[in-house]
Amino acid sequence: MVGITVQLMEELTEEDHETWRILCTRQSLLSEGKASSAFVLGLKSIDFDPGKIPDFSKINLRLRKLTGWEIIPVTGLLSVKDFFSLIAERKFPCTVWIRSREQLDYIQEPDLFHDVFGHVPILTNKVFCDFMEAFAKIVLKHADDEKALEILSRVWWFTFEFGLIREQGQTKIFGGGILSSRGEVVFSLSAEHTHRPFVLSDVMHMPYRIDRFQETYFVIDSFEQLFACIDQIEPRLKEMLAK
Repeated sequence: MVGITVQLMEELTEEDHETWRILCTRQSLLSEGKASSAFVLGLKSIDFDPGKIPDFSKINLRLRKLTGWEIIPVTGLLSVKDFFSLIAERKFPCTVWIRSREQLDYIQEPDLFHDVFGHVPILTNKVFCDFMEAFAKIVLKHADDEKALEILSRVWWFTFEFGLIREQGQTKIFGGGILSSRGEVVFSLSAEHTHRPFVLSDVMHMPYRIDRFQETYFVIDSFEQLFACIDQIEPRLKEMLAK
């Protein structure tokens, strides 16, 4: 598969590790009290070293025991089909390069910090992992239909990347796109946006943009609720494509 590579720890520079240290320390502090319990527990389970970029092979030893998942090193963005083919096999592609010090606050293409800090902790949650795998298999059925992919991408975007969850009466963050972003951690929980209950039909009709903070966030009640919507996705997609 194009893009799959190996993580060469010896090629990482001290500047790379320093960038990880800065970002990891900053985002850990920013997300304190704001991140979902699944993310917090995931961080503890993975046991990242905030002082240096983690070795993917060591993370995989923990992930395989917890949920049967593993991370696969890649050089950058994969095609939709390649990406979800890996997800369907309980493999999560993680970029091996990390942003420069000049790009600490924003980069357009996901880097190692976004992938590893933002997303890997949630891979310790069995129910969410089951959702990811089942969703990926749906995407692969429609991988050659551009309109279907556009609609399905909204479900992924407003959960995996920018999802919020209600926990003990409070709104918390589980989406990796938020948790790896300095500005959006605070913004997503502020009064400057719209929070809506997660209703699958609403999510599938909601366009999004990648070049600015979200105007709308969807809040799930639990990961069980999210997994339960899997059986509704294809019937709803069929209805939308027929219009």
